[in-house]
Amino acid sequence: MPFYWQDREKDKLMVLRVKDSKNEWNWSGGFDITTPQTLTLLIRRKNSSDFLPIEEKVVSFFRVVIFKEKEIYYISIYQLKEKEYPYELKNNCKNFNLTCKQVDGENKEHHNNLSLKLMSTASMPFAWPFPNKPPEIEVSFFFKNQSEKQIPIRKIFNLTKFTKRKFKITNKKMIYGIEAKYSVDRTTIKLEFEEKIELGGEKTEDNEDVKKCFAVFFKEFGISLIAKNKDQKNIELGYIYMKVIIFLDNF
Repeated sequence: MPFYWQDREKDKLMVLRVKDSKNEWNWSGGFDITTPQTLTLLIRRKNSSDFLPIEEKVVSFFRVVIFKEKEIYYISIYQLKEKEYPYELKNNCKNFNLTCKQVDGENKEHHNNLSLKLMSTASMPFAWPFPNKPPEIEVSFFFKNQSEKQIPIRKIFNLTKFTKRKFKITNKKMIYGIEAKYSVDRTTIKLEFEEKIELGGEKTEDNEDVKKCFAVFFKEFGISLIAKNKDQKNIELGYIYMKVIIFLDNF
C-alpha cells in the first residue's frame, strides 16, 4: 500500500503495532524510513508483565528493510522466527536475577520499553523497542535471596561494541566476580553473564577488554568478462551488474 506524510511539520518517523482481535498491543518506537537501512525491533502486548515467555506471545519481533528505487522508498516488514532474533541475553549466574531494558532517557514511561526479567540460568531473545535510539541496554543485578526492594547494581552495555567486561558485586562478606562476554551464533549476537565467587579483592571494579571487529559488505558491483580474439587482443564479452539488498541488523 502507498504511504505518505500527512503532517510535514512532524518528524518523519514510522511506528508499527500488531493488529490482533484478542489482544491489544503497544506501538513500537519510531524509526526513520527516509534512509535505506535494515533494522530489527520488538513490540510488546499491552498489560503484559515484565517477563518474556515467548510461548505466550507477549512480545513479537520484526525486521524492517528499507531500500530506494528511483524516487520511491520501499518498506518491507517481516516477522522474525525463533532462530532469526538479532540478540540473545543469557544469565549464567546462579545467585542473581537480572532485568534488562533499552537505555532511553526520553521515553521512560513508554510501555513498549518496560524492563524484561531474565531469571537465573535462563536466556531470552532481544531486539530494540526504539530502533532509532542508541544500541545500549541497562542491566540490573538482583540477589536471588534478598527482597525485591533491594537496590540493584546497574550496568550499561553496548550491543554493537564487543567489549568484554569484568566487575565485582559484594554482599555482606561475599564477593562475586561478574564477567560479561560476547559471542556470535550465525546472525545472532549473544551477551552472556558469568558469575564467580571470590574470597578477596576490591569492592567494585570495572575492567574492559576491547575486541575490534569489522565487516565489509558490497552493495553494488560489476563483473566484466574478458577474452582474447584471434589477434590476441582483449575484448569484452559481457558485463554483469549486480545490486544487492543487504538484510543486516541496524546495530
